[in-house]
Amino acid sequence: MNIIKFRGVTTFLNKTVYGDLLHYEDGAVAICPVGKDESAEVYPETVAQFVGYDKNGDEFYSDDEVYILVLDGSEKIMSVNRNFKINDIGRSFFNVRLVKGAKSDGNN
Repeated sequence: MNIIKFRGVTTFLNKTVYGDLLHYEDGAVAICPVGKDESAEVYPETVAQFVGYDKNGDEFYSDDEVYILVLDGSEKIMSVNRNFKINDIGRSFFNVRLVKGAKSDGNN
């Protein structure tokens, strides 16, 4: 089963929240954490969709930067897009891990 969830930074406390994405008629967007009755408005430019897990079990989202060791031995850092597929990792890459401190990992 695919996991569908989102991440964004709240407009009120600049805090990263995770959950379902909501769109309002006035153009605002919010994220509602699973199991909560309240949602938090987020900056639209900070919204990212869950893509998968790195080799350490850390979640990564669209626009995160990941370090990749390719099967040919080369190393790359790439930005994840919404079309990034976990199956592609197994076919093309030896390992993948989130680059901590990257622009969207919630740790900057």
